Formats: sequence, structure tokens, C-alpha cells
Amino acid sequence: MSLGEFEQLLLLAIVHLDAQAYGVTIRQEIETRTDREVAIRRACTPHWNSPRTQGLRAIVDVQSQPPNAGDAPGAWYFRLTAAGGAALRRSHDRLARMWKGVQPDLRKARS
Repeated sequence: MSLGEFEQLLLLAIVHLDAQAYGVTIRQEIETRTDREVAIRRACTPHWNSPRTQGLRAIVDVQSQPPNAGDAPGAWYFRLTAAGGAALRRSHDRLARMWKGVQPDLRKARS
């Protein structure tokens, strides 16, 4: 199964953030790198229920208690699984094959 654009952005943000990947940082990473606004809810509860990511089990969530939290809930941190990494690589390779031979200046494309 192929990953959609947002699933790719989500998984790439998790890779870039490594141990700091949780909802808010994921959203910020996507916005900073793509100049694309992401709704906070979409990033904080990212596509976990998407058939693409769920079927791949591409993401593992780990709850972490903040220091001196008392009864406060911990943040949910996320990491990429081996299956998620493989899916991301397949998506990258497919796009790279499609881009091969295409000139960067697409203004000359047929309308």
C-alpha cells in the first residue's frame, strides 16, 4: 500500500525529531519544513487510524510522564517502526522513479 502525502510528511517529521516526536513538535516540524499549515488536531492525533499507517503499524506511541507531573498525564511520543521505515523508503523510491528525467522547470508542461 502506498503512503499519501500527509502520511509521508508525518513519518518524515518523526524521523527528523527522533526522541522529541510528539504532537506539537510533529506539527511544528511539518509547518517549518513545508511552509504548510497543519491543524493542531491533525498533528496531535496524526493519522493513527489511517488504513495506510494502521495497516503498516508504521508508528509506535510511547507515553512518557513529564518530570514532577504528579497526576498530570504524560505526553505521547512517537517513533517509526521498521515497517514504517520500509513504507517510507518505497514511497520515496516510487517518486524518485517518476521524477527521473523530468526537468525542474515545469512551466513548459502541456496545459
